[in-house]
Amino acid sequence: CSDTEAGGKAATYLEKDVPAWIRANLQVDDDPTHWAVAGLSNGGTCAMQVVTRSPGVYRTFLAISAEEHPTLGGVERTVSQGFGGDRAAYEANDPISLMSTAPPGRYDGIAGILSVGRQDKGYRGAVPVLAEAATKSGMTVSTRQYDGAHTWAVWGPALADQLDWLGGRLGIASPSPVS
Repeated sequence: CSDTEAGGKAATYLEKDVPAWIRANLQVDDDPTHWAVAGLSNGGTCAMQVVTRSPGVYRTFLAISAEEHPTLGGVERTVSQGFGGDRAAYEANDPISLMSTAPPGRYDGIAGILSVGRQDKGYRGAVPVLAEAATKSGMTVSTRQYDGAHTWAVWGPALADQLDWLGGRLGIASPSPVS
């Protein structure tokens, strides 16, 4: 979910092209507090990347089974293969780096849920790290765990469970607090 030679213009697509197309072609509320980005696994990491790179586009997120950092199998490999050896480009796409270096107020008003399967050994440790960084940066976040590992047995129930909160946050259902 980054703009790279290896991966194309995924960030531009998600943060500029898609919102522009939606505004031009659909009858939507233009207020970013009523827009959300969500994903699971690499998509959960992507949701975190999008909201931390472009906090004015989407103000709400669901990151289900997200990675602690974007990875192609380790930081050095990701920097080398994903970002052509450019460490600064990697850090400009790493939610933890972005949240830890953000100026005060950059992420105020952003809210989301970070969730994972209790038996998801590969991703479970990322949730508290991401939650701490998000909270320190000014975001309002909650964390949730579900029975299961890195499978749809977690992702389906997680999404179903989080829809009420999401609908309330976006103003399309009765508000539900982050808990």
